[in-house]
Amino acid sequence: MEIFKFGGASILDKDSIKNVADIIQTNSGNRLLVVVSAKGKTTNKLEEALAHLRNNNLSQAKSKLDDIVDEHLQLGRDLGITSTAFIADIQNLRSEADLALQMQSQSNLELYDRIVSFGELLSTKVIYHYLISTESVGAEWLDIRSILKTDNNHTEAKVLWKETKVLLDKKLNLMNDDVVIITQGFIGSTLEGKNTTLGREGSDYSASILAYLLDLDKVTIWKDVPGILTADPRLFDNVNLIPKISYKEAIEMTYYGAKVIHPKTIKPLQNKGIQLIVRSFRNPTAVGTVIGPEEEGTLYPPIVVVEKDQSLIRFSTLDFSFIAEEHLSEIFDVFDRHRIKVNMMRNGAISFSVCVTNKSDKVHNIINDLESKYQISVDNDLELLTIRQPKTQLIEHLQSDKLVLFKEIVSDTVRMVTKPIEMIRRKSRED
Repeated sequence: MEIFKFGGASILDKDSIKNVADIIQTNSGNRLLVVVSAKGKTTNKLEEALAHLRNNNLSQAKSKLDDIVDEHLQLGRDLGITSTAFIADIQNLRSEADLALQMQSQSNLELYDRIVSFGELLSTKVIYHYLISTESVGAEWLDIRSILKTDNNHTEAKVLWKETKVLLDKKLNLMNDDVVIITQGFIGSTLEGKNTTLGREGSDYSASILAYLLDLDKVTIWKDVPGILTADPRLFDNVNLIPKISYKEAIEMTYYGAKVIHPKTIKPLQNKGIQLIVRSFRNPTAVGTVIGPEEEGTLYPPIVVVEKDQSLIRFSTLDFSFIAEEHLSEIFDVFDRHRIKVNMMRNGAISFSVCVTNKSDKVHNIINDLESKYQISVDNDLELLTIRQPKTQLIEHLQSDKLVLFKEIVSDTVRMVTKPIEMIRRKSRED
């Protein structure tokens, strides 16, 4: 068996889905399990529906869901899917989502997982029905929630590995060997059957979980880039493909914010020596990047990761006493409660600074919880630059037009929180 994973960018419209179907058909000689994300931006739209619901606007939330459902129905029509079974499947999912909206007893996180799960469920129904309508390959649709079991830590659920393994083996034994299995990434369910999610952009991790439990040799993730590159081609010129990279280096890259692979993806594969192959759905004949065990003597080029829209939060004690362990414990407890990931931090004598992704509502919650005990300042519109295998000339170039607020140098990694000088000048002119 092989596992393919396709992200939201690969299924944006009818031509994209036809391309995915061609890739599946070309590789359907072996038993194939295909993990699919929600169609591009669908999760964002579902989050907008949730925002309406939190504002007590149920009609607006339902309207947003109707738009999402109509979009998938139209995509089916564009693909020539005419079966009543397709329409029934989509409408059944719509009814399930509508019921979830009206269950007021749920926590915000539980409701989030119930609603956003529909992005993956809808996209896989479209792909499944398209495959069977073309009769190019045999296909079966698998609701991953019936197999991938997790704890009840909604939005960041942890996998129950033993329970999932039993259910997965049992399910696959009941399915035909000669069909392509279409299933969802990102989502699972508790033992009680409540929807859970594995963390934003978690479909890569889903493919990794399944590959680990099935003891496969490899898993292939299809992206809109040729493989793992030395930098984001949308931000930099002259980026290069890295043909082979070790698990360790890939983990470092994802930890520091590289978006090509979800951070949790690598470790299960590393534990069993399973290769992760990153290939381009735009050029499916290209070999891409192979992630595997460390090869002796491997030298990597400088790799740059940029995380935009960062905030730097500084905490100072009100009485100018030293920042001690008790202060740090209190601050981190609040960060943990609001589920805010610290991207970088620095401890001074009377201040403590953290760099986080700017999610205004969460930053606001942090300030509310701690402003009575600390003097707090926030600097927004920042970038966090990480350079792996750095070279002096590259570091100087990257910081040449920026104010470096603080820098960290550890072994083979340089990290900088920066603000563009032009933005500072613009702010000064406005003031």
